[in-house]
Amino acid sequence: MKCSLCGHEFDESKAQDACKNCPVMKGCKLIKCPNCGFETPPEPRWMGFLKKWRKKDEVK
Repeated sequence: MKCSLCGHEFDESKAQDACKNCPVMKGCKLIKCPNCGFETPPEPRWMGFLKKWRKKDEVK
C-alpha cells in the first residue's frame, strides 16, 4: 500500500501495528501509515484485482 500523503510504501500488516495503540476506537476500518500517521480507508478488493490485471498486461 502507498500512503496518499507522504508517498511511503508499506505492508498493511505494518499499518495494523501502528493502529493497535489507538484509544479512540478499536477495530475501525482505517489504515494508518506507519511513517506519517495519516489514516486512509482500505483499498477496495476490486482495485487490487485491477492493479494485478494491469501488471500482467504490462509484462506482455
